[in-house]
Amino acid sequence: MLLRIVFLIFLSLSVPPATGQIPGISTKSGETPAAPKEETPEQTRERLEQWLKDARASLARFEEPQAEDLLPQGIPPAALADRRRDLDQTIRTLNRTLALLAQIPAARQEAKDARTATENWTGFAEKPPYSALKLDDLLNQQEAVRQKVETFRSSINIFTKSFDGIDSETAANEAAIRTAREASEPNANDAARWRADALAAKSRLLSVRAFFIRTNIELLEIQQAATETQLGLIERQISIVRPNATLSEADLAAVQKASDDRRAALRDEMTKVRQRLREASAAKVRAKTAADESNENPGAARDLAAARLAAAEASVESLDFIAGNLESVESLEEYIPEAYQNRKLLVSSKDPAEREAALKELQGILERLKAWEVVTANELSAVGADLARQDSNASVLPSDDARLPVLAELRKALWEKQDFLQRVSQTISVQKKNVSRWLDEFENNSRQKPWYSKVIQSGESVGGLFARLWNFEMTKVESVDYSAGVPRTETRVITLGIVLTALTLFLIAYLVSSRISRRVQGAIVGRGHLAEAQANTLRTWLMILVTAALALTTLRYFQIPLTVFAFFGGALAIGLGFGTQTLIKNFISGIIVLFERKIRVGDIVDIGGLAGSISEINTRSSVLRGPDGRETLVPNSVFLENSVTNLTLSNRSSRRAVMIGVAYGSPVSQVITILTECSERHGLIMKDPAPMVILQDFADNAILFKLYFWTAFDGKTNPEQVESDVRIMVQKRFDESGIDFPFPQRDLHLKSDTPLKVDISRPAKETEPPAKKAPLP
Repeated sequence: MLLRIVFLIFLSLSVPPATGQIPGISTKSGETPAAPKEETPEQTRERLEQWLKDARASLARFEEPQAEDLLPQGIPPAALADRRRDLDQTIRTLNRTLALLAQIPAARQEAKDARTATENWTGFAEKPPYSALKLDDLLNQQEAVRQKVETFRSSINIFTKSFDGIDSETAANEAAIRTAREASEPNANDAARWRADALAAKSRLLSVRAFFIRTNIELLEIQQAATETQLGLIERQISIVRPNATLSEADLAAVQKASDDRRAALRDEMTKVRQRLREASAAKVRAKTAADESNENPGAARDLAAARLAAAEASVESLDFIAGNLESVESLEEYIPEAYQNRKLLVSSKDPAEREAALKELQGILERLKAWEVVTANELSAVGADLARQDSNASVLPSDDARLPVLAELRKALWEKQDFLQRVSQTISVQKKNVSRWLDEFENNSRQKPWYSKVIQSGESVGGLFARLWNFEMTKVESVDYSAGVPRTETRVITLGIVLTALTLFLIAYLVSSRISRRVQGAIVGRGHLAEAQANTLRTWLMILVTAALALTTLRYFQIPLTVFAFFGGALAIGLGFGTQTLIKNFISGIIVLFERKIRVGDIVDIGGLAGSISEINTRSSVLRGPDGRETLVPNSVFLENSVTNLTLSNRSSRRAVMIGVAYGSPVSQVITILTECSERHGLIMKDPAPMVILQDFADNAILFKLYFWTAFDGKTNPEQVESDVRIMVQKRFDESGIDFPFPQRDLHLKSDTPLKVDISRPAKETEPPAKKAPLP
């Protein structure tokens, strides 16, 4: 008992105050706390370094062999593991926070230098005209800087949202601390004091996390401001260079020389690669001989020889691929001077035919670049798949396996191929952007013509279009002429213009007749010969007769036969046919659905992304009730014409999947065990088929696992709620086992000349001073 008390006193030396907050730091999302005046940046750094020192000392004590044996009664070993995990995370976060604090002065200086450079820039030293190559360089810089700005904005948004999770954790931890304080009075037992100390350590961890996030956001905001300032300067420079940019013969000569230099470097590289290829081929022959000899002695020696042969073959294949594609890259370099020459013709040539030829050449170059880009992307995907497969093979081998160095050599060959493809992809991407930009600029410039030329061109275009429409041939009419005593067949073309003229004359005559009929009606009604209603009826029938007479007279005058309008009757018949077809089709489909019973009331179906349960099946349509309570009318023909997924056709069970990612370095077997146990413990997950865990992929920032399990559609089980329960159980078990969830990682390299001044306040002192703590014997 005495040893336990001494152990608790010694461990309590590492316990921070219950509040544990860093001065001036708020965990509220989007808040920027005011920097206190009583604490300087140096003091803040000293405080963090002291916390780091305390956390390291505490972790060392908790990792001693006798630590678990001296736990108070009622404290399980898992609590000690949690304590170690919290301390380890505190140490990691403090280290990263201190690194960020060291970068802030350099970032502020960079932002200041960018503002100074922007304010002091008054123009280029050289006079216009400027080189078009200078414009290309500025445009490429502009695109790169814009991407950086968007990256900073996205990162700030992500870090800001992460405050919400810390808020909820902090609130829950503070409530637990208040409860623990009441239980950790002098008369409390050792276990209560242990829990209070653990909660206090957790509070410090949350404070450090909040400070780390806020520091990260501050650094990103400074970097974003500096980058936006640089972008403003580049845009100013572009606005000056663009209208005065020309592509001179000297520029073309510079482009040609640079291309020749790159081609010479490529040829030198090709010579070296071919020399390496000959050496690799000889090594492959030796590896093949060794593998053939080892086939007679099965065992580790044969496996090692096979691995060496595979590595040698991969090296030969990679070098052969690089050597062959270096020639393609050299041919790509030949297109660059040609593209610039065509660009010059496109801009400065006065000959339309020459400009048209240059335009086609540039478009052809762009298409070839796009094709190369697709092929390179496919090759990169294939190399990535090969690397993933080799990483998977290496992960299952023990650390003392003799094949591991051989697999490392194999992966090295694949990495070399991948680096080469990335270099080629970058070259293609840059050239494609340049050619695309030139074509877009030419298209925009060709649109910028004088206003009067645009009016004339538009008038000519409209006139030509009107003439084509006016003379559009609607039909041909054949007639027989007996005037000469001999029957003679004549063909007359009915154009749209003739029909429109006839229609116009008909409308004019109709309007005149309508006005006359109204006046006659008014005169008759005014004299009392007929009542208003009788006059309206008489006028209506009269206008029908007049309309028919006018229509026949107009058609006769323009010699338009009635057969021209025969398609109207056909269209009406077709419309009625289509309307009744839909009605009858849905009715018959409903009967088939009812008798076939593949879709029944109560079934849960998915129709093209629309999921829900069937609540009614009627003669024309069925009612699909979604999870949100909305009811959708679905025509019955949809069930027969489209793919319909019936989740409850033969059984009322469904397989669900939960994707979970863990940080690299996590024990894979333990993760699979935890996921399996969590799924087996859930009462709504079916035992047969049993849950299954798959290692899905090695992603950029995480090892991805997929947990498959089956649930039943019994009206009581909500599969989404089951997935949520499983995630909560997994998160709890991961916390207990010290398995971390991953987060995006980025390396920021900054240059600093002067330190940054940061003022941060000191928190209010606690009313009760912390108890003195003794070291662990």
